[in-house]
Amino acid sequence: MSQQPTLARADSTRRQTPTFQRPLSRPASSRPTAGGGAPRPPAGGAVRSKPLSYDYATGSTFAVKVNGKPVFLLNDFRKKVDQNVKGQRYVTAFKTALQKQIIDKKKQDQIRDQYEQAIVERFRPVEHTEGGLTKNLLGLGSRDDIEEDPPSQGDIGYSRIDQIDPWENAAAGGLEKYSPCVTSVFAPVQFQGLDDTHPQWQREPSSHLKLDFVYGYQGASCWDQDLFGPGPGQDNLFFLQRYSVQSGMMVHSGEIIFFTAATVVVFDLKSNIQRFFHHSDDVTALTVLRRMHQKPDASWTELDRPMGTKAREEWAKWFAFDKGIYTPSEKDWTPSSRLLPQSNDEFPQMESGKPLDWRNWDIPNRCIVASGQRGRNPRIFVWRVTRYTGESTMMNQVLASMTLGPKRLQVSALSFNKDGNLLLALAQDSEHTISVFDWRKSVKIREAKGHGGSVDCCKFNPYSESAFASCGEKHLKFWELGDTDLEQAAGMFGDLGQPLDQRITVFTPKGNTISGVANGDIYVWSSGTVSAKYEMAHKAEVLGLLFVDGVGLFSAGKGGLLKMWDPELRDTTKPLFCFDLKSLNVKGANSLTQRVSGRSMDWTTSQEMLRVINDDNVVKDEPTLGRCGAPATHMSFRDLGVEGCLLLGTTTNSIIMLGFRKVGVWCHDGLPESHEIYGDGDQTVPLSELDMWKAAEKYKGKYGSKPGHLPVANYWYQNYDEKEPGYRPREAGGRFGKCPWKYAVCGKKVAMRGHMSYVDSVAPMPTQRMFMSASKDCTCRLYDMNEQSMIDSVFVHKPARSACWWSKETKNGPEATELKDGNKVSVFAVGHDDGSFSVYRTQKTAEEAENAEDEDPFQDSEDKFGQITLCCSNPLPRKVPALTKGQQPSEQAFVIKYSPDGAYMAVGLGDNCIDIYRHSLIGFMDKPARDEQREKAKQKALGFTDEEIERQDCFPYKRVGCCNDHSSAVTHFDFDVESGYIRSVSQSNELLFCFVPHGKQVTATQESSMRKWTTDTCTLGWTVKSIWQKGSSGSDINSLDRTKHKVPPWASCNGGSDPAPYPYPANYLPAGSTEPSDVFQTNNYHGEGHPSSWGHHVCATGDDSGKVKLFRWPAFGFKQAFRSYVGHGSHVAQVRFSYDDDYLISAGGADMSLFQWRHVIPNKIYVQNLPDKRDADGNYKIDQWELREMLENFFSSLLKCDRAAMKRGGAAAMASVKSGG
Repeated sequence: MSQQPTLARADSTRRQTPTFQRPLSRPASSRPTAGGGAPRPPAGGAVRSKPLSYDYATGSTFAVKVNGKPVFLLNDFRKKVDQNVKGQRYVTAFKTALQKQIIDKKKQDQIRDQYEQAIVERFRPVEHTEGGLTKNLLGLGSRDDIEEDPPSQGDIGYSRIDQIDPWENAAAGGLEKYSPCVTSVFAPVQFQGLDDTHPQWQREPSSHLKLDFVYGYQGASCWDQDLFGPGPGQDNLFFLQRYSVQSGMMVHSGEIIFFTAATVVVFDLKSNIQRFFHHSDDVTALTVLRRMHQKPDASWTELDRPMGTKAREEWAKWFAFDKGIYTPSEKDWTPSSRLLPQSNDEFPQMESGKPLDWRNWDIPNRCIVASGQRGRNPRIFVWRVTRYTGESTMMNQVLASMTLGPKRLQVSALSFNKDGNLLLALAQDSEHTISVFDWRKSVKIREAKGHGGSVDCCKFNPYSESAFASCGEKHLKFWELGDTDLEQAAGMFGDLGQPLDQRITVFTPKGNTISGVANGDIYVWSSGTVSAKYEMAHKAEVLGLLFVDGVGLFSAGKGGLLKMWDPELRDTTKPLFCFDLKSLNVKGANSLTQRVSGRSMDWTTSQEMLRVINDDNVVKDEPTLGRCGAPATHMSFRDLGVEGCLLLGTTTNSIIMLGFRKVGVWCHDGLPESHEIYGDGDQTVPLSELDMWKAAEKYKGKYGSKPGHLPVANYWYQNYDEKEPGYRPREAGGRFGKCPWKYAVCGKKVAMRGHMSYVDSVAPMPTQRMFMSASKDCTCRLYDMNEQSMIDSVFVHKPARSACWWSKETKNGPEATELKDGNKVSVFAVGHDDGSFSVYRTQKTAEEAENAEDEDPFQDSEDKFGQITLCCSNPLPRKVPALTKGQQPSEQAFVIKYSPDGAYMAVGLGDNCIDIYRHSLIGFMDKPARDEQREKAKQKALGFTDEEIERQDCFPYKRVGCCNDHSSAVTHFDFDVESGYIRSVSQSNELLFCFVPHGKQVTATQESSMRKWTTDTCTLGWTVKSIWQKGSSGSDINSLDRTKHKVPPWASCNGGSDPAPYPYPANYLPAGSTEPSDVFQTNNYHGEGHPSSWGHHVCATGDDSGKVKLFRWPAFGFKQAFRSYVGHGSHVAQVRFSYDDDYLISAGGADMSLFQWRHVIPNKIYVQNLPDKRDADGNYKIDQWELREMLENFFSSLLKCDRAAMKRGGAAAMASVKSGG
């Protein structure tokens, strides 16, 4: 019998041939031979399995044919095949990879069936290109060819739990197991036996979220700036204007615009109201259309009025038609729709026989915005800012959308030309592609490669229609729009300049280009060559430049100094002004605060703007650091005599507003009592007639001012070298001399204060609408939700990972103040990256902080809690190996909480443990000195430095127990209401229970399920099993929180971007919502009054996709509906409800932003901005009848009905209003 043909080894020639050069038909290893096959292995040797036939595919992928069908494998497996194609290991590795791919394909098929052919992103099938990378990864798929709309808020989505593995009578409430939880769960008693397929349990929650305020600004990224640069944040901060029909001019609206995370923010400084425009990914570039006009005397100014009658009419229409953009259709456009008219060939819109289309209108100044994002196919949206009409979203104002194309990564810079008809965009791809768009037609008209190295800045010359410049790694290029291409010319450094990195460019009306250099110099370019140099203008790289004609050149660089230079660019050695930006920093990580620099700048002299900006921040007078300071006068910039305001964004993610004024008597002496101010009216009054002048006694004559005068001047100076600029000698008597500059700052306001690094935790106060954030910039910051501002900050010396407030439950509700030395104080704890934690106390309670400005008119708006003192610090009670440079600690304190009775505190750590401590604040003075020395010795043995030990004034907490049964880091835990149990979740998806205080594990799952928990923050459990998408790994959801109270039953409310606080009429059903009625009441815990009641709790989640989702709680439906909200650009690290459930706070992790969402509950009345002044007895100054009249008028306008209708048919509503008042 003849031997069957075998597969021969490839000959040596083919073995040495690279894979990509081999023929595609049949590789040598799969070519059958007639004879002379490979010899059989000797007896007892390893038996070689018969290899499967395979073909090589083009590029870097590997195609394997199984049963005649190709199965694609990625490049990493292809390399293994090349190395082991003749070895025995090949067959095993090949079969393993094939099996894994078959499993993945089954997952894809399941998800297709589950979501009706809508495939989850992570399991999207591989689509190959010639280069071997997937189309989906590069943005080449057909989905990207479709025009993408901006994301919307409140969209309804669905999650679906994996297959349940019932153990013991799961249908009746027994044990069951679900993915991703690896431990069994037990349904709570009141939820046992419920049908998880009933529509009521699968419905979306009846409440909604509305974005109320954003705390954050993208001035620099949180990554290593020395290695990767400061990141997005250049030219992303501007003043806005609106058109006044009465005056026929553009006037300042009191608003500024900036971005943070994936959100562009329009911030009204006067009313403290924000509006938002959202992107689907991080916003990386922003610009505002600013039109320049040349006067007859050849000088240039911004175009603040329309040029001609036609332009005047068109400018008025831009702001009159403010409801969005009209979409051409069979229905004709009408002015009553208040939509911008748009025409096309199929549906032309005519007016007086001429086509009516906004794209042919003249464009007003400072109201058109372009914003770009990062992504596979980064998009650019051009939109307009209209007057505020009560809507918080700008998503319906999109004028045009464009894309840079696939593989462009992100939009790094945007700029409009002089006339505003062209938009310049810089991409962050390998070639740093520059594109020019005719944005009104959404057409790309030019494209070119920017530079081989990095490009940091690209902007149009505001005095030219077609010229622009780009700069970056050792280059500056000048560009011009040619007839068909972009024409470029490289700048010549000449004898004055050096080929160094150019960080930023600005232009002057006289044709000069100015660039900031990485070594701290400033170059002035003329005719393409460096013609002048400001040598060592700053200590390090210059990141911010702004030229204001007739005022000066503003520059900012690392080192913290802001300087103003001669507007004629003649004196390159002595600045006109200097200010230390570090004087307005909050104390934080030294590595971050010391390299502060200004980056984005804008300027205005508008009196409308100056009257709404107040001098709200303190600059301390510190002669040793050369800082001349002044208190916070809280007077407007106009009352202080400000001549111009500089809007400045810093690399510490703060927005600062500085009011400039020429130096005079006011600067050296201060403001006298005869100085007259306007206040809120149009008539001036002297300071001596105001109550605040009496309270200013402690500041009069201070900070170098004249006795009886109020100091207001701020600047930097030096007193060590009289030959250097800024020398300020001392006069006789020790008083400093006059200001050495020509300008000084007399007003300062921090409009926005953002974190400087990752912010991973938020902690709402138990009794007030305040919350605290913890960040790795070594700060914890306190915010007032009502005032929508930061009210205090504390330097915690180490990167903070978690935080919580101390409180205890009493029969009258939570008590959040502790007695220390006979005084009531607020106490909070902070967990750190190294596993240690610290306990702090505040000088003032939350109630005192809320009324701080009423007691002191000069109160620092960012120091309302007074002195914040470190009580004690506890190191990790176990020794850990020393970290190498750049290594992240694994023993982080991921979560920290106090028990409901206030007696214990627990810390969930990265070393798999939960340490339990007894809470007590015992001062060192209250015990013998030997006890103090013994505790300090213990801390030093565990790694604390002498400095860390000496900062404390109380004995550290005593550890009383430890739960060490988890197999990985503990990320979440909750106390029960009796402070006797803890349930916890780890990174390995375990759900465990333990006793308090000793920490011994509880194995009785059924008994634990009957307990009521104070909070619901654990991401695993029966009540939250449907928040997980099918196929999730268990790490997608980072945080969860549940409301303290139930919300009313499902009622039809507007679930869009601007939810209404009242139900819509009967029989009205918003799009995407299900039946507006509940069938079953929700069972309550034992001891909560009635066994069951209408309504349900709500839980919120923060996930890795940057979304905040709102679920009905318990979330156990088979196909659970949720509401989804966008805004964050990074993973959402934590979400927490306020104590009264009216607000939700979300922390954005790497985007360094905090989002304050209003939790809009149906049938609940929201009253804001009512008079809240009280008399000496604590009673409201407004009487009950006046309040009732005000509420009646408020709700009449809110519900859009007259008083008669309310009295006839709204008796129940009025009764609710009276009881609420």
